[in-house]
Amino acid sequence: MEELQKVFEVMQLKMLSYDKWKKSRVEGAPIVSWAMFKAFFMGPFFHCELREAKRIPHS
Repeated sequence: MEELQKVFEVMQLKMLSYDKWKKSRVEGAPIVSWAMFKAFFMGPFFHCELREAKRIPHS
């Protein structure tokens, strides 16, 4: 029963976070893809060569 309560708490937190994010978005703002976010966020911190060197190949 305790585990089930934890699951519901996490779900509620996720819903609250989503609602807060949704209300904070500017109307008409473009949808940002993961690739765009990664390039924007990671770009200033890691040079392209370093990112490529750390990339784990998917099998």
